[in-house]
Amino acid sequence: MAKSALSAKRWLAAREEWEADERLSAAHIAEKYGTTWRAVKGRIHSEKWTRRIHKQLVPIPKPRPPWRPPVFREEFADQLVEYFSKPAFIYAEATADNPKGNGTIIGAKDFPTLTEFACMIGVTRETLHDWATAKSPNGQPRFAAFSYAYKKARDYQETILVKGGLASVFQPAFAIFTAKNIIGWRNEVEVEKPDDDAYPTREELDRIYAKVTAGRKEWNEAAKNRVIPGVVSRVPTSDG
Repeated sequence: MAKSALSAKRWLAAREEWEADERLSAAHIAEKYGTTWRAVKGRIHSEKWTRRIHKQLVPIPKPRPPWRPPVFREEFADQLVEYFSKPAFIYAEATADNPKGNGTIIGAKDFPTLTEFACMIGVTRETLHDWATAKSPNGQPRFAAFSYAYKKARDYQETILVKGGLASVFQPAFAIFTAKNIIGWRNEVEVEKPDDDAYPTREELDRIYAKVTAGRKEWNEAAKNRVIPGVVSRVPTSDG
């Protein structure tokens, strides 16, 4: 059979047959359809013929890169202070009689938290704490600006909580929980510690015990002889 160029219809039939049977090679298709195997190879690559077995293959996922700790950036310090220093309350609006308003707090905006800020920059709250407490080999803060910003953020939290609590814009349960678990407040009762000097030492106790023991022996001996120290005893005589 003479080798000749195939029509588009015959190339489509050849492709469908090649893709349907994984056992057929380019030489088999060329022999059956009267063309060269080079022409079939060219069509396979140019038109990207794909067999059924290739379509069923599951792609192997690429291995995940090794975990790396979050990278600290100097701008995090300014971002932290900016986030916590935003206005936290809604004040009474100004009126004709009082253009500046009366300064009364009538509501609260979102309470700023370290957890929310950590999510904003793509880390965790524990990571913020690690950055704030990290030390250099000389004992100084490793990220001094961020360490200061971290402490300032806690002060902002305390100020917002106190002002909101006094203005009754926070629920009491929320205020108490936040004060104890976020800014570290505690219900402490002052207990007066005893003065260590008010108690006798071990040596003094030993001397007191020895003195009492000796006095008890003396008393027992005097009782036997009916002569009690400090007491005039009357021993009956035959004269009455």
